[in-house]
Order: sequence, then C-alpha cells, then structure tokens
Amino acid sequence: MRKTITMLGIFVAGTIVASAQTNIFPNTGSAGIGTTAPNASSILEIKSTTKGLLIPRMTKAQRDGIATPAAGLMIYQTNGNLGFYFYDGTAWKQINYSRNSTGWALSGNSGTNPATNFIGTADANALLFRVNNEKAGVIGYDFNNSNTGFGYKTIKASASGSYSYNTAFGSSTLFNNTSGFGNTATGNNALYNNLAAYDNTAIGFSALQSNTTGNSNTAAGINSLISNTSGSSNTAIGTSEMFSIPSGNSNTVIGTNSLTVSTTYIYRGISDEINATSQTAAGCNTLATVDNNELDTYINGPCNTALGVDALHRQVGERFGGYNTAIGYSASEDEEFSNSSMIGSYADIFGSNEIIVGDENNSINSIGGHVSWSVFTVPAPKSIQENVPGIAFIKLLRPVTYNLDYAAFRQLRKVQNNMPGLNNSKTAETKNFTGFIAQEASAAAKKLNYDFSGIDNTESIMRLRYSEFTVPLIKAVQELSSVHDSLIVQNIIIQQNLQQKISEQAAELLLLRNTLLASLLDKSAEPGPALQNKK
Repeated sequence: MRKTITMLGIFVAGTIVASAQTNIFPNTGSAGIGTTAPNASSILEIKSTTKGLLIPRMTKAQRDGIATPAAGLMIYQTNGNLGFYFYDGTAWKQINYSRNSTGWALSGNSGTNPATNFIGTADANALLFRVNNEKAGVIGYDFNNSNTGFGYKTIKASASGSYSYNTAFGSSTLFNNTSGFGNTATGNNALYNNLAAYDNTAIGFSALQSNTTGNSNTAAGINSLISNTSGSSNTAIGTSEMFSIPSGNSNTVIGTNSLTVSTTYIYRGISDEINATSQTAAGCNTLATVDNNELDTYINGPCNTALGVDALHRQVGERFGGYNTAIGYSASEDEEFSNSSMIGSYADIFGSNEIIVGDENNSINSIGGHVSWSVFTVPAPKSIQENVPGIAFIKLLRPVTYNLDYAAFRQLRKVQNNMPGLNNSKTAETKNFTGFIAQEASAAAKKLNYDFSGIDNTESIMRLRYSEFTVPLIKAVQELSSVHDSLIVQNIIIQQNLQQKISEQAAELLLLRNTLLASLLDKSAEPGPALQNKK
C-alpha cells in the first residue's frame, strides 16, 4: 500500500513539473524542448541545431480520411502535390506549392533560375491579381477560353464561360463584358461597356468605351469611336475619331476629330440621325460637324471620302450628301449634294454630280497633264442630229478679257475672305482672263434655239465648258470651207467661161484680121489710075 502511494506521489509530482538538463514541462507557463527557458510568449518552444520537427506524414487519401479535422490541423502530404497542408475549417489548403520552392520576396529575389522559378500556376487554373480586393489582372481566366487581362477592374464581369479569347490591358478595360469574344482592349476604359460584341480592337483611353453590340471595329487613339454603341466594321485611327457617331457602319477615318460631332453636342444627349455609313476620312476634322447650339445635326450621307484637314467639314444643321469625294484643305460642300468630287484647297461644289478642281483657292495657275481630256462615246450615241449652228453662233459671241470679283464670288459661296489659306482677293483680282461671258454665251444659244452643252448653269452660278465650243467652231469652219469650195468651183467655171470667150473672141479677131488682110491684098492688086489712063 505504501508503495502504491509513493508511485502516485511521484506521478503527481511529474505532472506538476518535469525537467531535464535541456527540457522543461511545467504545468503553468511555457514548455520547452531543447531549452529550459522557453520564450514567455510561447506555449511551446523547441530548440535544436541538429534536428527538426517532424509532423504527421500521410498520403492525400489518408489526409482526406481524417474524421472531423480541427481548424488549424496540419499534416505533410507525401503524394500528388507534395507539401504542408492545413485545414481552414472548410477545406485543406496547401502551404507550400513546391517541395523546392522558397517563395517570392516582396522586396525582390536573387539567384533565381528561369527553368525552375516562376510566378504562376502548375495546374489548369488561372493566375489572378487583385488591388483593393478588386480584380486587377488575370491570365488564363476561364482557363480553356484563353482570356487575359491586366489593370484595375479589368474584365470585371463575372465569368460565365461564354466569352473567350479576350485580351485587356488598362484600368476598367472590358469592364462589363459578358459574352463578347475575340476582343482586344488597351487603355483605361477601352471597350468599357462591351457586352456581347466580338472581334473589336480598341487602343487608347476610352477607345470604343460605349460599344455594347458593335462588332469588328478598330479604334486607335484617345476617345476614338467613344460613342459607338452598335456600329460595326469601322476603323478609326487618331484622337477623337468618330467621336459622336453611335451607330455608323463600315467607316474608315484617319486623323484627329475625323468624322465627328463636337463634345457639346454629344453631352447634350442629342441623337438626330447620326449614323454615318461607309465613309472614308483622312485628315484633321475631316467629315466633321461643329456644334453651334443647333439641334438638327445630321451626318447621314453614305459612302463619302474625305482627305485633308477640314475636308467635308460642316456646321450643325447642314446635311452631308452621299458618294462625295473631297481632297484638300477645307474641301467641302454646303448642301446635301451627292455623287460629287472636290479637289483642292477650299474646293466646293455647286450641286450634285459635279467635279470641282481648285475652286476658290486663287493660287492655281495651271491644270493639265501629259494627255488630253477624254470624253466617252461608248456605248454608241443615239438620236444623232446635225443641228449644231456654226457661223451664226460664233458671230454672236463676244470674246473679251476680264478680271474676277473674288470677294463677290466668295460671298455668293458663303466663304469668309479671312479664312487661312485663301489668297488676298485684291491681288487675285488683278489676274487677267480671256474668254466669254457665260450669260452672253447663253443668250446667243437661246437666240438660235440651240441647246448648247457648253453652258453649265446651276442654281447659284453660271459656268462655261470651253471644250464644248470646239464643236460649233468646227461647224463654222466647215461652213466656211463649204463656201470656200463653192467659190473655188464658181471661180473655175468663170475662168473656163472666160477662157472660152477669150478663145472665141480671139478666133473672131483672127478671122477679122484675115478678112481685112485679104481685102487689103485684093486692093493692092488692081491697076492704078495712071495705068488705066495709059490704056
């Protein structure tokens, strides 16, 4: 009995304190293994320079077989993805991704080996970055669909697995994308509102920002195609290209503010018929409309081509016609004309179906080439009539020299004389021209009831086609040639008649001469008076 009590005392004493030269296990305070002075903040401190701590080692199946693991329970997994795992109360989490990994330091790393050291995943999961707990970068998002993004809130919309092959760089790029695919966005807010649209490329701050359903657009430059929502197949290169066009299709623009309406207009939320289609613009402010606080802005003519600063540049309230071509500084139109071309600084048309070269820029001294202008006559003309007046029309024309009143001309065309690039009108008005007065030529044709194609009469101004005067001139020459030929024939007949008369008169004179001569000879043969008396 005494022996039992003694052993119990020893056991109790051992539970109170157990110590050795390097270990201490008190019932209060800190316990130490390899130290008799454990840190006061620890419940257990282990010290050794020759041995380590070995925690339970097991396979993944054995780990998963642990019944009701406690949160914080730790094991070392010996198969599959080797490493330390802990139970977070819901699932097992790996602490160390690789047996050879040492982790990446926040202050940089050295001695790395690109063959074995990397940042990324070793399985078919995306690599995700966050800033302020917001998605800021993703590589391989929805791994099988190949989406890549870098930037705060890039491709923020939740993954549905229905969009793929998107690439986004910049804050809030492709922010609202839900099912669009094949899009590339670079720059803050680029393709921000894209939902289901596909095959768009946006490069630049807010490029294609409003696009929701427009497909196959290319925008390069700050605010390019910023207002496009549903337009497709547009190409815009330059700052603020197609700035205010929400639904145009198949347009190509290159240059600052090309094919655009001013910001004042778009910020007022006006949307009257801005639907440019199949336009081509290259140059600052080409195919642009300036807002003058009017509400009736239109850019609706299809298939226009503009090359040059301010080409096809209009004020609000002026429509663009379709199928026009404008090449040159401020080459433009004032009305809704169509199928016309303007080439040269300030060149402008007067109506539809016209081509104007070098109009209103008075420095043009010559227009020409190596060959003459050709006029088509194929297919063969019909209703041919030989009713062109010649001498009668030419005689009514008045050839003159003159100077042009450019100030009055520009006032008629509503062009300001102080616009840059225009010559001084006083200097231009000293230039002499040789020609006809269009109104006089028109009056001459009307007097002869001649529908003369050389008169180009539009609503605002009358012009002459000088090449057309060749035809009545040729007719006049033909008429003069006919008269000339007739006179030659008459002259020949007169000469023949005259020769015949001369011959006849010469024969008569010769006969008369012979008669007189014979008569004189007869008289000389008769005897004289003396001889007769002698007889």
